[in-house]
Amino acid sequence: MLAWTLSDLSFISSLADPDVWFCPAFKEDGCKYYEYIFVYVDNLLVLSEKPQVIMDGIGKEYRLKEVSVAKSTVYLGAVMKEH
Repeated sequence: MLAWTLSDLSFISSLADPDVWFCPAFKEDGCKYYEYIFVYVDNLLVLSEKPQVIMDGIGKEYRLKEVSVAKSTVYLGAVMKEH
């Protein structure tokens, strides 16, 4: 169950949308921000300063396709770029 893994990683499910998970975090410079995980069927979008750490935590519980763990270019039909 993915919800168990995300809560085990200190992520909280949003009240507005149970497929949006968030967690307070700190950047390397000490600035506070929120990390997000968006879940859609069998797709995850991780927004974080260090997304690989989160994906590694999920990968400990679930088998992830190595080829699919990469920077996103498209999510739900929307073209994405780093900002």
